Amino acid sequence: MTTLKEFSIHTNSFGGSIPKEIGNMKFLMTLSLRNNNLTEIGNLGTLHNLHLYANQLSGSIPREIGNLSNLLVLDLNSNNLSGSFPASIGNMSSISSIYLYDNSLSGHIPREIGNLANLRDLQLLTNQFSGKIPTEIENLVNLRTLLISKNQFSGKIPRELGNLSNLEILDLSFNNLSGPLPTSIGKLTNLSELVLIQNKLNGSLPSTINNLTSIKNLQLAINNFNGRLPQQICGSGSLKAFSASENHFTGPIPKSLKNCSRLVRLRLHRNQLIGNLTEAFGFMPPELGKATQLHVLDLFSNHLSGNIPEELGSLKLLLILMLSCNQLSGKIPHSTGMLADLENLNLASNNLSGSITKELGGCLKLITMNLENNKFERSVPREIANIYSLENLDLSSNLLSGKIPPQHAQ
Repeated sequence: MTTLKEFSIHTNSFGGSIPKEIGNMKFLMTLSLRNNNLTEIGNLGTLHNLHLYANQLSGSIPREIGNLSNLLVLDLNSNNLSGSFPASIGNMSSISSIYLYDNSLSGHIPREIGNLANLRDLQLLTNQFSGKIPTEIENLVNLRTLLISKNQFSGKIPRELGNLSNLEILDLSFNNLSGPLPTSIGKLTNLSELVLIQNKLNGSLPSTINNLTSIKNLQLAINNFNGRLPQQICGSGSLKAFSASENHFTGPIPKSLKNCSRLVRLRLHRNQLIGNLTEAFGFMPPELGKATQLHVLDLFSNHLSGNIPEELGSLKLLLILMLSCNQLSGKIPHSTGMLADLENLNLASNNLSGSITKELGGCLKLITMNLENNKFERSVPREIANIYSLENLDLSSNLLSGKIPPQHAQ
């Protein structure tokens, strides 16, 4: 079979080692052995595509892999590989995609990674890589996707990342990165996803983050950022998901969110955000009515005040509404009963008062409703008994009287 150009035996039950003689296939360009039980690889210098994902490959990646100078795709994901990222990979000048995720690889990313000028997709997530992100990464000018989450990278985010002008997805989450977000991040105008969750990043966000006009998914949660949220983050209206929860942000909710007609998830909980929800300063009315695609609105544990606006009822697709632990006052708006898909309503620990609106009985998909620690008075509306899906109901620490609806007194 020395003239073979493509060899595919994926999704079988082959086991043992890959025979060294396979290297005699001088014209072989594609080798697909995925979803087997193979444990070794020989010398295949003529390959263009190497797919060995989802096997039980163990041991380290051999340095001889750098001899595959014609390789375009290296896919070793979802194996049991350990050891380091071989510097010899820097010799694979034609390669466009490297998938090493879901292994147990460790050590530093070699500086030779900067030699891969044709690389478009680098996925190293879910390993045990450590050390700093090499500055040589700036040479990967064709890179579209960089996924290195769930490792142990430390140090600062290198400003050289800003030179990757074609980058579309950048995920650095679940590492030990520290320091501020570099101002050069604003040069990544093609970026659609920026995920920085659960690092040790600090300082205020650079104003250049407002330049990310293509951004659809911005995840900044569980860091030590402070200062104000970027006020023009949704200037283009493209944002679909924004999370900045569990930081130290202050000031108002960004006014540009009024342009976010595509916004699906907004999570800003556990910050120190201020503002009156009934004023036209930011996310709440009159801006709220444009975010009709919103599924999650999570603003709990801030310093927000004012009334919950009637316009809330325009969010017909809302599943989760979390406004607890703020300084909200007034009544629950009648329009809340129009949220027919709502599953989780948490208004606890505010200064809400008056009677609990009977229109809440229209939220027939509610699973959790928490109204504790407010100033609600009079009786619990019997319409609440119509919510047969309700599993968790907390009305404690209020001024309620009368009878408990029979459906929930059993």
